[in-house]
Amino acid sequence: MKKVILTKAGNENTTVKILPCRIDYSGPANTEDYLPEEDCGSLYGRKLNGATIPMPDGLIGNIIEVRQLPDTKELTSIAEFNNIQYWNYDQPADKNDQLPQLLNYIEILSSLHNA
Repeated sequence: MKKVILTKAGNENTTVKILPCRIDYSGPANTEDYLPEEDCGSLYGRKLNGATIPMPDGLIGNIIEVRQLPDTKELTSIAEFNNIQYWNYDQPADKNDQLPQLLNYIEILSSLHNA
């Protein structure tokens, strides 16, 4: 049976930014230079429209780094986040987008579980 070890590496608080594209890179990035805090921008000449969504009450997001060893899986929380900034190409961010619906669904499930 494999062991799972969860540790916390730091207390850094950040905002997660979700882009409508695939980037073949995994690691820290200086997004402040390229993605503004306001909810509009551009990528490859296409207009980006975004929104910043807070995590549901009582939840904190974690960025997890996974390290697979022969008999152990180590999970390390390298940062926490309270907000998610997501972007759409050429259309305004809307409450009917998948991410806001998912976070709303989590709140509904939490309410049902705690009732």
